[in-house]
Amino acid sequence: MTIWVNEQIDPSGLLYSCIAC
Repeated sequence: MTIWVNEQIDPSGLLYSCIAC
């Protein structure tokens, strides 16, 4: 859940979200 929000707030978080996934 936090990952999705992070992606919206920080486009760069996309990579981080992939790692967290």
